[in-house]
Amino acid sequence: MATSQSPGKSKDPDEAAQQTTARSSPKPTAESDAKLLSALRHELETSRGRLTIERRKELATKLLEHSHGDDTFFTRLSKRMQDAGVHVPSITVEYRDLRVDTEALVGAASVSTVASVPLGFIKRLLCLHRGQESRPLRILNGLQGKLVPGRLTLLLGPPSCGKSSFMRALTSRLIPAQGKVSGDIRYNGFKLDEFNVLRSSAYVDQIDNHNPNLTVRETLDFAHACQVGLHGASFNLPAELAAHHIALRQSQPAVSGNSGYDNGNNGIGNGQNGDQTYNGGTGINSGSSNTNSNGHSHVCSSQPSNPQVLKALRHSRNERTLLEQAAPDDEFEALLRQAWGTQVKVDIVMALFGLSHCAETLVGDQIVRGISGGERKRLTAAEILVGSSSVVMMDEMSTGLDSATLFTVIRWLSQAAKALQMTIVASLLQPPPEVFGLFDDVILMTEGRVLYHGPVKDVVDHFRTLGLECPERKDVPSFLLEITTPTGQREFAGQELRARFNLPPLGQEDGGLVAASRTGSAAVPPPRSGVAADATTNASTTASGGGGGDASNRGVSRSLKLRPKSMLVSVEEMEQAFWTQNPHGRKMASELREQPLQPLSPHPAPPLVPKGSRFALGPAEAVAAATRRQMTLVMRDKVLLKGRIMQVIVLGLLTGSLFYNQVRKGNTEGV
Repeated sequence: MATSQSPGKSKDPDEAAQQTTARSSPKPTAESDAKLLSALRHELETSRGRLTIERRKELATKLLEHSHGDDTFFTRLSKRMQDAGVHVPSITVEYRDLRVDTEALVGAASVSTVASVPLGFIKRLLCLHRGQESRPLRILNGLQGKLVPGRLTLLLGPPSCGKSSFMRALTSRLIPAQGKVSGDIRYNGFKLDEFNVLRSSAYVDQIDNHNPNLTVRETLDFAHACQVGLHGASFNLPAELAAHHIALRQSQPAVSGNSGYDNGNNGIGNGQNGDQTYNGGTGINSGSSNTNSNGHSHVCSSQPSNPQVLKALRHSRNERTLLEQAAPDDEFEALLRQAWGTQVKVDIVMALFGLSHCAETLVGDQIVRGISGGERKRLTAAEILVGSSSVVMMDEMSTGLDSATLFTVIRWLSQAAKALQMTIVASLLQPPPEVFGLFDDVILMTEGRVLYHGPVKDVVDHFRTLGLECPERKDVPSFLLEITTPTGQREFAGQELRARFNLPPLGQEDGGLVAASRTGSAAVPPPRSGVAADATTNASTTASGGGGGDASNRGVSRSLKLRPKSMLVSVEEMEQAFWTQNPHGRKMASELREQPLQPLSPHPAPPLVPKGSRFALGPAEAVAAATRRQMTLVMRDKVLLKGRIMQVIVLGLLTGSLFYNQVRKGNTEGV
């Protein structure tokens, strides 16, 4: 056992001063780390070679093998990164006073005809647009909130409440024709015009738009190439793990000679608001030293910030390659080195979304026979997830999916969000209770307002404080959607809320059908005459006076409950209650108001997408990829190909017939 020494005896003053200088100016260390990671990436790409489809399937199958439910691909990946001290680049999204306004056409102006479209354009161009033809419509009403990485958020709300506009606005995909966005949206503290939002975020639309003549694999391969590029994403996990192994082996003599040595944490960390965001550098720079029960210190950082270690690494390349110095710990890491940054991710995503069995099937459409509607919906989501976006917004992804498939997809998304530190928001119309429990947070929206934004486990308790109680046998998603209507509030109102509005006790009110309106309510039934009208008047007087009455009067009084109804707790009151009474709402509002997330550097960290990089492919690479795709489409459409060949032949014969049996003028005169 090595003898423990004090830190003062193990370091001379020159070395301590050198390390102090390195801590005060981390730029040379970051540059050295970047060179080391670049060299590791180059060796990984060189040793990998070209992967065939069969090899891709084999690697994906081995990576996804697991013995039990807790030992999955993402859990092993997360544990490996945690042990090595590697931090995945992540993005925290903040939005304050977010509003979306548009104009809604009313009356005959809302019906588009051949004459009204050009006439309306000319009126708007000449400022002759009358106010009676359109009215201002506010879709989002001053929303504020914060989306943190590593958590899967459910966006829940009735139709036409602004869910799609909310996600489009956060991902900067709301065109001016759909609404005007105002407010402050920040990605890791940067404004939208200071950050490459289009490549850092992704939006999954409700509409499936695919080429019907491409197979599932070809569609995803093309999407992967366009989003990631031909050389993989900028963040390379196998290179980070290899650098960790090299640094750990190089620092072992120093650790054995000095058990009290502490690496510290020299990476740039963002500890604001308690959120773990990207630390501004590679995982090589950050870490800590943990002491076990025996008193020995074990280095847990992926790279000590010692220039001498980096210098030794650079000189050791002449003897052995970097990959030979950083041998993988097990088969899982060896497979990661072959699969990371390649199209193996396509096979992994297909397996997770249940598309492996139809990988070679045409996508199809209404004319071309292909995959089913549910598989096409999963393909739409997979087409985005094969990329390298850190923020993903999925709009109504449950359309066409059965509950079992939806449960599997959401479970994998939850594990991916935690392992890869992704910020995922999924909008579902009415998820089953089992799927609802897989989410970490829930956002309840209605009429463009947020009624709740916090953990799933606390949402029922929050609305119970407002007097709205969820029965035991009632699923929570249905309860949350129904309390945004007058009928649902009367059905789930507690005893205190019923007593305040003089409502009959729970179970004594007739469950008749009432229009689920959020603004007004149902139409008033026509007045009755004779004895029925007198009975109605007497019952109404008895109910308003608080008297019990007999059974017949109570029955007539219950029939009056079908009349117009308003909200017991208005939308504005529920929104205000969350931000002022709920602990999660008060904490989030305080963080947004007092501790705004500030950018750590003038520009995003290197592993994130640079602002000037608009496309993952270069001009020549993009032309080559589009040409290969078009050649595949042309050669696959046999009918079109045969028709074009016959067209060329017929036109050639017709053109040649114009000159058939024609003799030159000079030859005729000679004869």
